[in-house]
Amino acid sequence: MFQVFRDEGSRRGIEIGPNDPQLATVYQAPFLEKWLCGMTWILCWNRSTLPLLNSDNPVVMWADRGARAELGVGFHEPALRILFPLTPKICLTAVQNEASLRVVLDDVPESKPQFIDFYPLRLKSGWLGIDQSVMLNQVAVSNAEKYVYANSNDENVQLFLNELFFGLSGPVRRFDRKPIGSPVAPEVRVSV
Repeated sequence: MFQVFRDEGSRRGIEIGPNDPQLATVYQAPFLEKWLCGMTWILCWNRSTLPLLNSDNPVVMWADRGARAELGVGFHEPALRILFPLTPKICLTAVQNEASLRVVLDDVPESKPQFIDFYPLRLKSGWLGIDQSVMLNQVAVSNAEKYVYANSNDENVQLFLNELFFGLSGPVRRFDRKPIGSPVAPEVRVSV
């Protein structure tokens, strides 16, 4: 969220102070609660041999563009997805749906939504194959500030990182369309 806020400020030529993203998030908390709870949430199990990776910036807002991903999208994006890898085999994702997008588009800055006790959550579960695991890892690694975390230092993880996503092009940032991430493989921290 902080990076999306900074990107939007930069795009509009607005100088963003060091604490502005945090202050904006506090102000937007009731909106965020409503927008997040309106999305369809999916608990995914990874069936592929490539474990899910995580980073020092673990929650990613992105859009699936078919063979590519786009980072830095916001809640107004119809194709918005949120990724949060939990373990090498499990991740939590959220997907924009027609109802959640309508709520976002209907909210205006002057409105003051209240925190409420109950939202009807849409929760599903599903399986990830190798193609989905590769895409989610591309998104997670590209969103890293500095470190990528893996639970093991296996061959698939090293190949994925050293060959820059198995030779596939990485995600792009929303407004400048430039690839995100370092041209060299990020530092991998292995947890045991």
